[in-house]
Amino acid sequence: MASSARYQLDVPLANTHRVAFETPHPAAAVTFPIRLDRSFSLEKTILVSRAVEVWGNVPASLFQRLDLRHTQYGYIGTCDFTMYPLLRPGTFVQIDSEISSIQPSAWRTEFDRPIYFVELRDSYACAWCDLAGSQLTLLPHPLSACSVRQFNYPDEAEIVGQVTAVAMRLVPAPGPVSVGVPGLPKRS
Repeated sequence: MASSARYQLDVPLANTHRVAFETPHPAAAVTFPIRLDRSFSLEKTILVSRAVEVWGNVPASLFQRLDLRHTQYGYIGTCDFTMYPLLRPGTFVQIDSEISSIQPSAWRTEFDRPIYFVELRDSYACAWCDLAGSQLTLLPHPLSACSVRQFNYPDEAEIVGQVTAVAMRLVPAPGPVSVGVPGLPKRS
């Protein structure tokens, strides 16, 4: 994904284009999660690497662009609306763990503001963050109806890294939707 971003800057294309990926040799295999930990729950936000019980080689040319052993990936739980509607529950995020501290930056829009993946003592969170002394504040999206949360840093929370890419559904997932979230349709 890092090389993709570099090429986007090198060749700025004004129009939307179809992208073709090279096809690897048919016998090529990639390392991919084969079995998830039994405690893994789609409802909780988690680091993907911590949810995997067994890794194995899987022939899948689609997955060759993922560097699962060197890049961290997170999953935003189906009950985690912290960054909704910017990041929907069920979103996968790519995490740059080289950026493991809050970076002061000038941002103009919610899309420019850095989002961090945070390890709490009993769970994970994905949010905008502010650090004042030893107080880490997790800031939800204002439309999410979620509360601001504060933690003693680094005793109660650690920055895993900055979110650099997302894989997200653009329409709500089929099936029941959590009740009590403003703006979401209720389904039976």
